[in-house]
Amino acid sequence: MRTLAILAYFLIFLKGSIIPLPFGMLLLFGLFESEASIRLFIGIADLALITLLIISFKKKSKTILIIELIAYLLLLLPLAKIFISFPFEDFNYFWFLFPVSCFILFFPLSIYQSYKDFKKENANSKELNLSQHNIEN
Repeated sequence: MRTLAILAYFLIFLKGSIIPLPFGMLLLFGLFESEASIRLFIGIADLALITLLIISFKKKSKTILIIELIAYLLLLLPLAKIFISFPFEDFNYFWFLFPVSCFILFFPLSIYQSYKDFKKENANSKELNLSQHNIEN
């Protein structure tokens, strides 16, 4: 589900002066070509994506879940900045609304799924420790 959310994030199409551009291109090239205020938000979003990539290889913990939640909020910053900067009519098309909706819906669901997996893993390890303790006695 997380992969689908990130893919949707990259495939948010923003209307350009000639053709629509995917948001992933803005994240890549916007650091060099955008105005200063949006550059800051793009840089933060890029760091959040890199952080998510790195922590995907780590064992789930409460800290990891908090980092995922913070990363989600940071990924919303450039979208919010763009959405506030222009009238809604500029975004009232399928290739913006559908991917944004998917990202906003699926990413928190993936965090919730990670939380459930963490709780289940935690309960299993406690049960295993308890059973090992009973065997020793």
